Amino acid sequence: MLRPFGKAFLPISKKNRAEHRAKQKWVTRPRLTSCSSSLLLLVSMSKQENTGKVVEGQREYRVTIKNKCSCPQADVKVRCFGVNSVEPLDKSKIRPLDSDLCIITDGKPITKGTPVIFTYAFQTPQSFPVISAKPRC
Repeated sequence: MLRPFGKAFLPISKKNRAEHRAKQKWVTRPRLTSCSSSLLLLVSMSKQENTGKVVEGQREYRVTIKNKCSCPQADVKVRCFGVNSVEPLDKSKIRPLDSDLCIITDGKPITKGTPVIFTYAFQTPQSFPVISAKPRC
């Protein structure tokens, strides 16, 4: 076993090993569960599709956000850059917080099997990457 000494590591005798271990602070990583690993695996856009509808000359898109975790996910925030749309948005499903972020379902939990679906109309499809979410297990 080695112990730090400046930038070098020196061997520790068997006699002092137990004492050294008792003094040493170990940093442990939390065990990842399906609800605490990557956000992109938990809450993600399953699809964004053109509905075929045209609103004020702009294509309408349908966005579906799913929770893939068994734990509900609350306070889900996505990058939206204000959500450009020529049709009114359903503010109960997506609401701009500022010029960069939007909150989904006013922060209420999204459960597995209950996707959030909203539409917007704009000349090009927008991206809605998940920035943060809080598991509620």
